[in-house]
Amino acid sequence: MKRKRSENPSTPCLVLTKGEHRYFFRVERGCEVSLVCLLIDYAMDPRFNLTFDDVMVFVREVRDTLRPTVVTPSAPHGQAD
Repeated sequence: MKRKRSENPSTPCLVLTKGEHRYFFRVERGCEVSLVCLLIDYAMDPRFNLTFDDVMVFVREVRDTLRPTVVTPSAPHGQAD
């Protein structure tokens, strides 16, 4: 299974490739639960080539993609850390 992040971070998009199947997901902040529910439905449906392990890996990828970037303030001029 391969995962690829979108090149444009302002519109999060994840691509899950497993075998000959490709799944594209545009992920909006606040809709993560809906995406997880959809992925669980896909894992339960024999028409899709996804397992629950795939779903767990992908959910971690979604979490990491949508996690806000933490910026630590630098020390004021003249002060050392």
